Formats: sequence, C-alpha cells, structure tokens
Amino acid sequence: MRLQLTGFVGLLTLITTLTGCGGSTASSGSGGGGNTTITVNFTGAAPIAVAYQTGTGAFTSATLQGSALTFQLPTGTTDFSFAYICTESVLNGTYNTEDVIYANVNDGTTFSGGCIANGALQLGFLSGSVDASAFGNANSLEIHGYYSADDFDYFINTVPIAQAQSFNIPLIKGSNDVLITPLDSTGAIIAAKVLTNQTVRGTLNGGNTVTFSTADQTTKATVAYQNTPAGSTPSTSLYFNADSGAQYVLGQISTSYPLMPSSLMTGNAANEVVSTAVTSQGSIVNYFAFSNSGGPITINYPNPWTCPTTSPAVFPVFDLSTYTGFTGNSGKLFSASIMWSPTLNISDAIYLVAYPDAIQASALTSPDLSALSSAFLVPASGDSVNWSDEIMQYSSGIAKSTPPNSSISEVGCGGTFTAP
Repeated sequence: MRLQLTGFVGLLTLITTLTGCGGSTASSGSGGGGNTTITVNFTGAAPIAVAYQTGTGAFTSATLQGSALTFQLPTGTTDFSFAYICTESVLNGTYNTEDVIYANVNDGTTFSGGCIANGALQLGFLSGSVDASAFGNANSLEIHGYYSADDFDYFINTVPIAQAQSFNIPLIKGSNDVLITPLDSTGAIIAAKVLTNQTVRGTLNGGNTVTFSTADQTTKATVAYQNTPAGSTPSTSLYFNADSGAQYVLGQISTSYPLMPSSLMTGNAANEVVSTAVTSQGSIVNYFAFSNSGGPITINYPNPWTCPTTSPAVFPVFDLSTYTGFTGNSGKLFSASIMWSPTLNISDAIYLVAYPDAIQASALTSPDLSALSSAFLVPASGDSVNWSDEIMQYSSGIAKSTPPNSSISEVGCGGTFTAP
C-alpha cells in the first residue's frame, strides 16, 4: 500500500497502487512447465496467510520457507497463481489487503511481494535549518520525507521561508530520504536537494544548515498532449523518482514541468509525468511518461474504452475482453480491485493482477479463499464496494518494466455497488 501523508498537521491521503500492498514483480522468464519451481520472495512484514494454485486446480494453503513461498508446477502445467494477505496499522486505522497474481511461466518464475510492518507509520520530528537566499524569489519550502523505498510512504511539510532557518516538522519515524524544494509565490519549484538516510527523530544534515546554490536550480520543460479524449480536461501530476528508489510527489502541472538539477538526475533517476483524462465512453485513460534525460514530454493517450458492465457480486467478474486499443499482448497487464470498509477505521481491499497469457478468456474474478483461512477477505452483504478494472501496456514490451525514457498507457473503469 502506498501512503501519502501531507502535513503540516498531517492530512492522510491514500494512494493505492494497481498491485495493492507492496505489489508483485516478476523475473527469470522461462518456457515449458515440467518440474518448474515458482518462488515468491517477500520483503517487509510477512503476510498473515498465503496460498497458491497450479493450472486450474484449487488454491492450496502454504507456509513460507523463511521469507519465500515456493511451489512446484506439475509436468506440462504453465499457468499458476498465488495470493497473500497483508494487514497494516497506520495513522488512522487498519488496512487489510489481499493480492492475487495470475501468471504463466513465460512471465517469470521468480516474483516478489511484501507487506508493511504494523506500526511502521509512526510520526517523529525533524529539526533543521535551510538557507535558500540564493533565490530571491523563494517564498516557502516543501520538505518531503520518504520512509520506505519498497512501499512509497512519505510525508510533505510546507515551511514559510521566514521559518527556514529554524524549523521542527513531523515526518515518518525512522530513516528518511528527505527532498527539499524551495517554491516561489506561485508554488512553482525553483530548486531541489535530496539528503539521504536522515533519522527521524533527529536533526537534518547532522545539525548543519542545508545551503542552496544556483547549481540546485530547476529548469522548465514542456508537456504536450495528443489524442486527448473529446470534451475532457487532462489532470497531470509530476513525480520525481530518485536514484535511491525514493519517489516524491511534486504536485499538479499543465503544459510545463520543472526539471530536477543535474546533480539529482543520476543513475536511474527519472521525472515521472502521470496524466489522466475522463472519456465520454465512461472510462478513464492514463499515460505515464518516464523521462531520464529530461526535456519535452508528449502525453499520448490511448483510445477510450466503452466500459463493460460489472455486476454486483461478492466476487465480481471483470470483463477485460472488450478493449481493442492495445495491439498484441507484449508488455500488457490486467488488473482489478474491490475495496470496502467494514467499520469506520478498517478498510479492506482485494487486488487482482494478471499477465494475459494466464487468463485465456481475458476476464478476472477474485477467488473465494475463505475456506483456506478466515484471514482471506470477503465483503459482507450490504457493504458498499468500490470496484475498478484496468488494462495497461508498457512501451518496453515487458510488464512492470520502465527503462529510461519509456511510457505506460492505461485504460480503466470503475464504480460502486452494494454487495449482495
């Protein structure tokens, strides 16, 4: 689960990825199927329940070996699935998530997943001093604390420039990679610095003033739009993905974005521009652009999707076969989710992710795993359920792979129903 906590006083906003809590990535693709071993390596807290499926057989409960789930595919079997449950206590409640991944040996034999440890999101305070006098138009600072490179947990504070020489701000307790961005009076980013491995509770930069110079200044690059759905107004957000693995939300943009200084654009660092438009067909189209070299970015929306009906059900069926806007299965990924709140302070979600080779009918259905363990999630009759389904295609030709200067196109639908 990805969490954005936006300060000064700590407004909580949830950003949930398509793959749910921690997500899953694949590597080491192979063909065939006889005597094939599938391994899922878990990071962070261990799941409270895991299960797997080979071919079209029933799901089987499993026990982790250390931090890994390992199972064998019978001879001639190439399709498999695995599921795991995370429970997380964060600042304003408990979040229970069930991830189910459908794959084929052609998609890989080694996967990864993980859960955030309970109680990980506790606040502490970071004191510090920043000198942004190199920029006469600096009006305020945004100070982003990034806690976990695996799970995208961060806190953003705004500090008036008059308080920059001495501040004490809340961030997530633990080791943070801290991004500092001076802003002008319009809220535009004019410079940026990253300080890694800053301890909260503690003092920024070992108690030394963080001093900005003109070498930290940002520059502007343009954003252009193509194939924008008729009648829609795009909403475009900017992220900075640091070489350390930290990701920072930099806010809304329109026709330009601030390029990070060259000192930050090293290794795998990238500017990530995410743009969304609502179509008249009822779907949402998204385009993700990853620019490692900087410079102009063109948002090229995929064609709209006329949303199929998703009927109310405890385990709804998501029909993904009606969209023809992507060519072939190269780099394609299907996903769907249902989310509900049994009580005020508890949120439950089931996330489904499928590689196209593993679901021949292009339909996704959440399996009923409640017989294996009561930990597996089931919405109760009468619960209000939010649902979504998405189809993504990666320009790299490999699902979940975003090499330098690549992109992702996505179409999705969503709605709400009452569980029967």
